[in-house]
Amino acid sequence: MRKFIVFLALALVIVFSKTSYASDQIEDLNKKENIKQSETQERPTSEQDSETEDNEVDEESEEVEAEETEENEDLVDEQPISYEIHPNARPVPVLMFHDVGYIGVKSFSDANFIFKDNLERKLKILIKNGYTTITSKDLYDNWIYGKELPEKPVLLSFDDGYASHFSYVQRMFTRLDIKATFYIIQDRLFMDMPGRDLKGLRDLVESGQEIGVHTYSHKDFTDLTYDEIYQEVATCKNFLEEELGTKLDTFSYPYGNYNDAAIQVLKDLGFRTAVTTREGLGRPDQFEADNVLKISRYNIFNSTTDQQFQKMIDGLK
Repeated sequence: MRKFIVFLALALVIVFSKTSYASDQIEDLNKKENIKQSETQERPTSEQDSETEDNEVDEESEEVEAEETEENEDLVDEQPISYEIHPNARPVPVLMFHDVGYIGVKSFSDANFIFKDNLERKLKILIKNGYTTITSKDLYDNWIYGKELPEKPVLLSFDDGYASHFSYVQRMFTRLDIKATFYIIQDRLFMDMPGRDLKGLRDLVESGQEIGVHTYSHKDFTDLTYDEIYQEVATCKNFLEEELGTKLDTFSYPYGNYNDAAIQVLKDLGFRTAVTTREGLGRPDQFEADNVLKISRYNIFNSTTDQQFQKMIDGLK
């Protein structure tokens, strides 16, 4: 009996030990399973963090690329001014206009006036024939740097800064999506003429049109000295740049006349282009030197027929 009791006690100890061991094993397995579940739950967060970091890197790369693109675009403007024509420079028809009006009576030369409906009709000829209006900057970038132009480019220029330019011409161009260069005479802005003032000029700039310099008082350069020409040009350039808050580097010669002194003044003041009243297609190879400062234009009279106009823009006149 005593042996049986001892045997039973030993058996209970063994069973208890195995049960305890098994319990420990199960607990260990549960702990391992909890750890695995915890890691599984945490893994997406880590992947999400990694994805977030990748997105941040991509955004930073895009920002750097955008900054580099802006810097590259700025480099064109920051390059030293050159007057050497690029081999890829193309001829461009440059059209010259002056005042634009509604009425059929005008007291001064036909060369200085075109009716509003006549102007709009000619602009629609450009559009119908697939022409794209460009600015003097576009022309310079092609003639000097070889930058590509539209298939059929045309440059519109308006001299003197009339009230009509600041009002219905501006509205017409906005409606038709037309660009042009407007050359301003400084003292004409202060003649107490309705609409022909700084406010009208600022409105023109805000509409996206290009502004150029046309001297302080429109004196003929033919018999002026370097200093006199410099005064006329620099005064207007500095005034307009200060009032408009933008750099101006295109010029129109009063009466279309220039001399060696005038060319040197423009170079010294940092002008890139200048237009004359010489009749003809704007050609980059017309002269031996300084072609961008001697650009020819077609003068559009009110009497210019649509057929004549078509020949001008096609470079056939």
